[in-house]
Amino acid sequence: MKFTDLNAVMAAVRGWCDAKDAVVAFGYYGYIPGEWEVRVFTPTSISPIVHSDLCYALLAACLEASRKLLVPA
Repeated sequence: MKFTDLNAVMAAVRGWCDAKDAVVAFGYYGYIPGEWEVRVFTPTSISPIVHSDLCYALLAACLEASRKLLVPA
């Protein structure tokens, strides 16, 4: 996968969300120009990831959510 290709990243995120029964939401972050906010909603929802690169923000949010899902409650 090419980590800078938004189509490839979106396909990977979609597959991960389907497998984990998660929902991803992202939007242009209004407080800092040029930033994206990404949230992944799972049973262990996380704080938003904010970054200027949407691909990075999407992958980082999924990685953080995946780590949280692995930690026993």
